[in-house]
Amino acid sequence: MSGPSSCTGGSFEAEIRSHFVGSIAPKTERTLRLHLAECASCRELYERYLVLNELDPKALSAEERIGRGLGMRARPPAMAWPTLAVAGVAAVALLAVGVPALTHRDPANSGDREFSPRGPVQANADFVVYRVRPGEAPERAPLRMRRTDELAFAYTNPDGFAHLLVFGVDATSRVHWYHPEWSDANATPHAVAIAKGADARELPDAVSQTIEGPTLRLYAVFTNELLSVKDIEGSLSSDQPGNPVLELPGVLVRQWLVEVE
Repeated sequence: MSGPSSCTGGSFEAEIRSHFVGSIAPKTERTLRLHLAECASCRELYERYLVLNELDPKALSAEERIGRGLGMRARPPAMAWPTLAVAGVAAVALLAVGVPALTHRDPANSGDREFSPRGPVQANADFVVYRVRPGEAPERAPLRMRRTDELAFAYTNPDGFAHLLVFGVDATSRVHWYHPEWSDANATPHAVAIAKGADARELPDAVSQTIEGPTLRLYAVFTNELLSVKDIEGSLSSDQPGNPVLELPGVLVRQWLVEVE
């Protein structure tokens, strides 16, 4: 497999600069995110801008910056998102995004919807779900989605995990892969590299899957091992359809339950 490519179609510095000052258009933002996934030199440039942004007290917050790029309108203070209390890891420098963590509630009252650790490792890393619909602003951490909705994800990783896998299990126990993508049965994709730090970072691409049944349980698996999709699927066990437990040592698992309409 070849390594990351360098920019051959001209530098995206103007787009990166527009992203950090909050003037980038949503369509251009998406083009930039796709380009960063392929271009090592532009990712390095993005990372330099990110460092400068973190040092500038007048710079836009990550939440505001990514919100503008995604076309989200500013919300009044009364509707502000809860405070983020999670983490992220870096190797594939992806767009930083300010993502609020859900306030943890009593599972008895929440219907098991909130992010929750499922595994032997206790850490602060977490993930956030976006629902993406054509012509509408993306929404965070949906409780309901249409079968045609695309989902996008961001993560935080103060603990410094090296890799991440994101998948969903529908009510029929069918597994749907988001990161890494797994569309070729003859291939064995491995976990994606992620960046270390408390800043939330967005994974590239919004993905649509063919969901069956009324629920989709999403899993984010943080690990220091280069696990494959087959490692994960071979370690899932459950007595209830659509609610498997991942039996792997040394991983941190977060989950989020979505109703499917």
